Amino acid sequence: MGGPKELPKVETPDWLSDGAGEATAAETGESGDFTTVERAVIDEARTILSSPEFEAIKAAHAAGEGVLVEVGGRTIQYEPGMPAAGFTLFEEDAFVMGREAFATPEEPAKTVLHELHRLATSQAADGVHGELVTKETASAFEFAERAVEEL
Repeated sequence: MGGPKELPKVETPDWLSDGAGEATAAETGESGDFTTVERAVIDEARTILSSPEFEAIKAAHAAGEGVLVEVGGRTIQYEPGMPAAGFTLFEEDAFVMGREAFATPEEPAKTVLHELHRLATSQAADGVHGELVTKETASAFEFAERAVEEL
């Protein structure tokens, strides 16, 4: 009963260590830490956030007024009386932003990313239930937290 035995050194075969069998980022549709769908969401968010129409949303927020804009075919409504950051309008392929979307300097970008992610990835068309909503909301939140640095 001596000490632990030393295991013999085993060489890793070349075929196992050369990446063979591993899908590339291009093959999986991933770029860095984001999938192709997520990259498209980030690109659309960047377009929305840098648009004159989004400036109109910010001005409406500052004035406490509602506004409806369209950016690249995407309808976005600002509702100052809505006590939430955002609300997804699946049937319209649009979303509403509320006053909480402007609670911090990063929140407008996070809200846009969150709502676009839900529109791009939701399974709600198959029927909505509490578990699905919870899962998709958490997924969109986590995505927005990661993706905001890309804007």
